Amino acid sequence: MSVKPYYQSDRVTLYHGDCLAILPTLGAGSVDAVVTDPPYGVGLKYRSFDDSREAVKEMAKVWLPECRRIAKIVAFTPGKGNEWLYDEPTWTLSWAMKSGTGRCCWGFQCVHPILVYGKCPYLARGLGGRPDTLFLTTCKPSVGKDQHPCAKPIEVMEWLVNRVDPTGHAAILDPFMGSGTTGVACVKTGRHFIGIEREEAYCEIAAKRIQSAERECAESLVPA
Repeated sequence: MSVKPYYQSDRVTLYHGDCLAILPTLGAGSVDAVVTDPPYGVGLKYRSFDDSREAVKEMAKVWLPECRRIAKIVAFTPGKGNEWLYDEPTWTLSWAMKSGTGRCCWGFQCVHPILVYGKCPYLARGLGGRPDTLFLTTCKPSVGKDQHPCAKPIEVMEWLVNRVDPTGHAAILDPFMGSGTTGVACVKTGRHFIGIEREEAYCEIAAKRIQSAERECAESLVPA
């Protein structure tokens, strides 16, 4: 890859750039899984992306096939109602809250879909079945809206990276890194991480969050 890393450490590499341009430079099988949270097409105010439903649909025609070429497993949160913008998945995982996480056209949204492509890694290894849904009693975005308009709870991304990787040391790619929640989840669980983000302000936030997580993990290994 010719793009210079925005941030790099032993297990983390972050790139500032458009994933539609960077993904084709990655070789098949260069990561174990893709875990990401692309735009939802709901009109959020991103600085360098038109968050319209049509723009999300057109972008999906490029990034999803590229990610499926690069990794055996692709898992991402499409946003409720956007499932139909993508090719039919192998299965739909989800995360849910009984109290809901916001209003929708039929009341309170309690279930958030996660589209997955590829074989379940636990069943494929003969490790038995695992739940396809994460149930939370409380949740909050991993960063405030002043840093990112739609950050996922860290509990969701930790569950998802564990769900797609039984080994605990896989290389995970997030082509829509945003504020870096997937990267923090990978650092906290001991995995390798590659992140791509087109907005430099988000790259900076992600780098700082990941550095902080790396320091916390290093400090936890120092004998008292």
